[in-house]
Amino acid sequence: MKIDIIGSKFTRKLTEFKNFRFEVNNIVEGQSILSLLSDPYEVTMKDINTTDLNDITVAYRDLNKLLYSNLKNSDSEILLIELLSELNSISEFRHSYYNTSSLELLNEEIEYETLSNIEKFRALQRYIDEFLRLIKQYDKVIFIKILPKEQEQKDFIEGLYKTLEDNVEQKLILTVDNDDLDENLEAPLEFYNKVNDDLRKFSSDNYYNQLLFDESLVENKLSVYINHVEEREYIYELYKNGKPFKSSDPTTNRYFEFQLDEPAKYRIRVNLTSEEVNPRFSQTYEFNPDNIISSLKSDSEYVEIPSSENRWMLNAILQKYEFQGLIGNAYLYPNGYSNYKVFLPEEINGQYIKKEDLFNSALNIISEMTEEEFEYFKTNNDDLIRGNPLMLEFLNYLQMKVQ
Repeated sequence: MKIDIIGSKFTRKLTEFKNFRFEVNNIVEGQSILSLLSDPYEVTMKDINTTDLNDITVAYRDLNKLLYSNLKNSDSEILLIELLSELNSISEFRHSYYNTSSLELLNEEIEYETLSNIEKFRALQRYIDEFLRLIKQYDKVIFIKILPKEQEQKDFIEGLYKTLEDNVEQKLILTVDNDDLDENLEAPLEFYNKVNDDLRKFSSDNYYNQLLFDESLVENKLSVYINHVEEREYIYELYKNGKPFKSSDPTTNRYFEFQLDEPAKYRIRVNLTSEEVNPRFSQTYEFNPDNIISSLKSDSEYVEIPSSENRWMLNAILQKYEFQGLIGNAYLYPNGYSNYKVFLPEEINGQYIKKEDLFNSALNIISEMTEEEFEYFKTNNDDLIRGNPLMLEFLNYLQMKVQ
């Protein structure tokens, strides 16, 4: 089965193992999507100042944009996409985009502008429709989701995956744990073997007798994504501490998530309504709401200030945890807020808890407050009592339920 690959040295190495099942037709390695789709800057080999065969090959293909036409005219059934090459340094030159390393190798001196990750992400939006048209010519698209460990890079790569996945129906998703990857994206041989074994399942002869899915627990959302392109009808069941807890209506959606509220062990059972394939369970996940805010707190030294009507959420978190400062419009808080200095976002380099993440964390904290702590909370949040009595009623109910 022929496959085209857009990836990095990680996917290149996957293809070198005997258990890589596919026949590689075209491979784009070490070139970002932005560079792949840009206009060429035509050069010859003599224009590139290096004797390293790999460097000159990559730069020559990148500058002349030789690989895009190969993909556009390909007869491969499958496209594999892995986005670690998007972390390459990319520069703009004459309204087109190239690996910075390619421009640095040119004999002539040129002026170019190197892009930040957010600038790369915004520039890519201008090319996204063209790239999606390319993707949709394939019968199936496999996304290998392997994320960098550094948070800003992780956010960037996750955003790119989401942009593509939201617009591709015929997708299969394989999420790869990055624990075994070092900073140079190298890993033990067993790691590559495991990824290849998982990829083999996508094309195995008995695939239709299996339920293959990608799963995750992110904060309080437990989800599965079915890796089967053809339409089938599913029922998703959530199990809590080993017993059925809730289930979905029959649906053809290949993605489904349950929102978890209480501490317990959870897993999802996936059923086909036609019963042509036996049901399958996800892994069991132990969920503890405390871990969400604790995890956020352990990695974050600052909190973003929400809008005035949601200020009670921030106050609940500050009642339990201490931080180095708050993030918001510092011009509105010349004397700080709640004995904390307020910084502008551009003044902070470290991680911080975003205002969108405050609600669930605040509810978890309030649900565990003692009666005295809750009274103190209400005393110091008059705006909540006056402005949102329904929310206050809910918080009172939450307290009574816990006690």
